[in-house]
Amino acid sequence: FYIYYLDWPGNTPSEWFQYYHSVKNNYPNTIYAHFFKENSEIIVQYWFFYPFNDFLNNHEGDWEHINVVIDSQIPEDADIIKVDYYFHHYVLTRYTPGVDFYTVDNTHPVIFVGGYSGLADGWGSHGCYSIMGA
Repeated sequence: FYIYYLDWPGNTPSEWFQYYHSVKNNYPNTIYAHFFKENSEIIVQYWFFYPFNDFLNNHEGDWEHINVVIDSQIPEDADIIKVDYYFHHYVLTRYTPGVDFYTVDNTHPVIFVGGYSGLADGWGSHGCYSIMGA
């Protein structure tokens, strides 16, 4: 049995929230890319770190990601085959750039943080979605 104590200044929830609101915007966006091959798929996996989460509950530290499956390891020749958008223990796969999901220059999928998937509305969350919130 463990008891966790948060490393927040103050002794009451109102003092913790006051501190939280004073520092939450001081953290830059952090994104990591991870390349790997699984079976015959070439995958670029993007991980997004969120120091704070204001969705269903307030907590520190959360990760979300997408998988971008491409058809070549040569960047100039690579086309997107599909994108897996991960959100709240779900994954939504989109196959047609420009139809099922947006891209920038047909090379990078657009991610709507806290958007809408058709399965779940994540407005206010930081899940990765293929379309903007409803």
